[in-house]
Amino acid sequence: MSIRILVVDDDAPIRQHLRFLLQSHSDWEVCGEAENGVDAIEKHKLLKPDLIVIDVSMPVMNGFDASLEILNHFPKMLILLCPLYLSRQLIDCAHSSGIRGTVSKSTANLVPVALEALLRGEEFTGPAN
Repeated sequence: MSIRILVVDDDAPIRQHLRFLLQSHSDWEVCGEAENGVDAIEKHKLLKPDLIVIDVSMPVMNGFDASLEILNHFPKMLILLCPLYLSRQLIDCAHSSGIRGTVSKSTANLVPVALEALLRGEEFTGPAN
């Protein structure tokens, strides 16, 4: 059974890059993509992914608020926050809110490593930039 991943970013080339990184694992499947927080919530309900990789700065609803909404209904959902800039403050806010992983887009090559950690029940924090 494959791990189903929802990729959320308002930039199509970023979504494509993340999809490419995730396809390196034969047992992982990108089950869908969303381009804003509202779309992410709807796709989460529809597709029921195991993991979500989500940007922060997006139109309509940001990824942090969308993550909190999803976690409000599904507290065990595994979410990897993947913003352009990752500050210590954002890392602390994310982890205290139930978001278990953070990786900046500048270190996107760490996304598969981060997801492996989340799947093992661990938290993952990429370097702040």
